[in-house]
Amino acid sequence: MAGPSACAQRWALLIGVGYYITGDARRESSGRIAHYNSLGGCVNDVALVECFLKTELRLLDEHMIKLTSTAPEDASHCRPTEDPSVWPTYHNISRAFARLSSETRSGDLVYIHYSGHGARVRTAYESIKGPQGIDEALVPVDIEVVADADTGQAKYVRDVEIARWLQDLVAKGVGVTVVLDSCYAGGSARQKGSATPRGTGIVDRSLLRSDVCGDPPGPHGLAQPASLRRGRVCKSWLLEASGYTLLAACTAFQKAYEHTFAERQHGALTYHLIDTLRCGQGSLSAEALLGRIAAKVQSYFSEQTPVLDGEATMAFFGISSSGASPVHRPLVLAVDLASGVVELDQGDLHGVHVGAEYGVYRDSTASYSDRVARVRVTKPQGLKSTAALLGPGGSAEWRAVQPGFHLSLLKPAPAKQAGVRLVAPSQTKPGVEDARVRIHGLRRYIEEQERPPDSLWCLLPDEDGGGNQSVPLAFSVTIDAGGFYVLLDASQAALPNLPRILAANSTSSTNLVACLSHVVRFRLVQRLGADPVSTLRTPCQFELLGKLSSPPLETSGGNGISGELISPASLELAPLEGPTYTVSNGEVVSVVFENRGQTPVHLTVLDLKPLWGIEKLYPAGAGASECVGPGEQRVLPIQMEIPECLMRNSHAEITDTLRAVVTVRHTSLQALELPDLDGYPTRDTALVDFASALDQLLEDLSPASRDAKLKGRSVGSWQMYDIDVRTASGTAESTTVGSKPQ
Repeated sequence: MAGPSACAQRWALLIGVGYYITGDARRESSGRIAHYNSLGGCVNDVALVECFLKTELRLLDEHMIKLTSTAPEDASHCRPTEDPSVWPTYHNISRAFARLSSETRSGDLVYIHYSGHGARVRTAYESIKGPQGIDEALVPVDIEVVADADTGQAKYVRDVEIARWLQDLVAKGVGVTVVLDSCYAGGSARQKGSATPRGTGIVDRSLLRSDVCGDPPGPHGLAQPASLRRGRVCKSWLLEASGYTLLAACTAFQKAYEHTFAERQHGALTYHLIDTLRCGQGSLSAEALLGRIAAKVQSYFSEQTPVLDGEATMAFFGISSSGASPVHRPLVLAVDLASGVVELDQGDLHGVHVGAEYGVYRDSTASYSDRVARVRVTKPQGLKSTAALLGPGGSAEWRAVQPGFHLSLLKPAPAKQAGVRLVAPSQTKPGVEDARVRIHGLRRYIEEQERPPDSLWCLLPDEDGGGNQSVPLAFSVTIDAGGFYVLLDASQAALPNLPRILAANSTSSTNLVACLSHVVRFRLVQRLGADPVSTLRTPCQFELLGKLSSPPLETSGGNGISGELISPASLELAPLEGPTYTVSNGEVVSVVFENRGQTPVHLTVLDLKPLWGIEKLYPAGAGASECVGPGEQRVLPIQMEIPECLMRNSHAEITDTLRAVVTVRHTSLQALELPDLDGYPTRDTALVDFASALDQLLEDLSPASRDAKLKGRSVGSWQMYDIDVRTASGTAESTTVGSKPQ
């Protein structure tokens, strides 16, 4: 992405709440008073960011708004040293957003930075979140006191309001970048040495008259897909960054820490953000930048995980980027040069195996020739792995490796590749000899090609019954009577809905290899197995509630979604008739996930699609996973739609597997995503038998038993829940929908 145009202006709103005025206004019915300790690094954060924006980006003074509260030298004064007009009160913060909305123009860039306490508070939007709902909020300087007569009692700056203000800017065509160096929510993190957490660890359930916000602020900040595509999560009441980039210091139920860096107190996120930008790495996309920052923060505070939401591929605050698409590769979290051990941020869940070798690179877009070191995996765990640096100890290669560097697979683990056999037709029929010639030509083509080092499949010997016993047969390739390549599974059943590749075409070998590699990757995700040393026992539930009787959705010329907000209380669900019901093309179903345990978990919902694609449905945008607290639910309306290329048959049926992946910490599964293989089956009959073919493939690859009860198999630090949803065009008989453990 290029930098801003010559006429575009940069703006900044910097908020640092270092000193909190003490009072007892936030008194709950139980008598408990919410209290926030003052912080030493928040005003320093603002100064650090201000210096960078002015010196490196030449930001004008008149385009910068600063709201800060510095502790008085005399503790008896009990007021910030700044003039009240620049205190970070609710009134001043809302007025600052109003100024940005009024004075910015389309194409301008706005940077918003908040350093201070974050809080979880009783919702002021019960019609959206329900009576037990929680708002995530920023904590103004005067939250504990009664303000002057004009502003009334002090108010939290709540997530719904922030989303509305940001969407007002986005609607004008303004590019917005938001950094929140605060807690998303309180949690169980403890003060660590000299580090101070920015959060209280409890929920403020007080609700003053000034907190009552009246009608919801409309659909601002809610996920709105560009169009009503199949398998998409429809608009919900859940707030998600839409149209802007949001970088937050930690996940929900974590604490954001401040610590002494370079002899001054700073928030860990703020310090490492500016340090990374000053090292010349501001040209990275927001997503790549997060990888560097997160690794540095976690080298100090392993329990603090910075997260990114919204527009991940945009350049950070308009700083020019290379324009290269981000590649989702493992990251180096920590390096121990004395022992030659490297910690990676991916594990069993991501398909990391003992013995796999990776190259280490400075960024995700580097080529293989830019490798700085090699590592071999020694101990994969659920969500992380350890690896050994290869080469002589203490070498320049070892010393070059730093937290935040990316890895790319060079050599798969032994016996983890899928075996592929090429099978020439044996019948004596017209065209068979030509097919045999083409199969042998395909073998020569594959053997002569310089295969990618991360190839997950290998070619087995001819169909002589011998073969390489160390690599099991997974797929076979042959040519049918029409001259098209056919891909078979281990049971010799043809795989459905693959592109039609005519063997006689000049590009057929290239296309077949690409298709085969895609299917192998899909299979590896589909067959993720169990960890025998499982420790996760958090009880969760993932079930399909039914279809919406009156879907609250309307298309807007095919380019957007309009309609009312969806909340759990407003869903009108079609009744279930035992375990069966009908899902027709275009209907909206609703699934619910509930954390029934006593500890927070992180949720990602994937769609394993009929065209061999894997898509993250939730959370939307760049969000890696969503934290779900004890007793909390996530209700997801999803429109089921048959892809156009499969609608050639009036009675087409497809099956989507909705997979809930539950992890103990914030986890990115973007490396598992795959685009659709846009094609259609050779014979129309394959459409009718689509679901049973997929079921057979699953049974071949993952022999775990199924039942109609909802349950998940715990696999170390993660667990999975699957639901199959069958969608039919025209009139179709009722379809059983259940869940299967993975």
